[in-house]
Amino acid sequence: MLQAFLLQFIPAMVQGVTLAIPLGILLAVFLRLDLPEYKNTLKRALYWGFWLSLFFVAVKVGTRNAITREGFEALTIVIAIVAEVVLLVMLFFKRDLSKKVNKVVTMSAFVLAIMFILFHGMELWLMPYQIFIGATGKYMTLNFLIEKPGLFNGYSLWTFKRRRYV
Repeated sequence: MLQAFLLQFIPAMVQGVTLAIPLGILLAVFLRLDLPEYKNTLKRALYWGFWLSLFFVAVKVGTRNAITREGFEALTIVIAIVAEVVLLVMLFFKRDLSKKVNKVVTMSAFVLAIMFILFHGMELWLMPYQIFIGATGKYMTLNFLIEKPGLFNGYSLWTFKRRRYV
């Protein structure tokens, strides 16, 4: 059990660190630019990224064929690269951060943060699921779920009858 946990925990920790580093760099860029809405943007991105990654993991676990990990990661990488290019172009030509450019930079960073969370979130959310399945694989079967409540009901009825006649 502990070995199965550690086998899943170490890659999840690696994914967590690789998620924290780009988000930290993105936060540092926002702090350096003195953009007033960076806090709200990153809070919203973390919120939406968290729930979207949880949703996609639930869809992957529930359907098993609707989402492939490779296709999902490729899609998030393509969207993240487009958002990064837009962000870098806007920051490179940032001579005057007008409202329009400011909005594009903020939206690009928002999409980029969500894609970071989606890309790494699948590994982070699949870890508890895989640990649960690995730990309870032989216990969470239909046979087990039918036999054990019947055993406990039979034992409780036997105990109840025994106490009644004594």
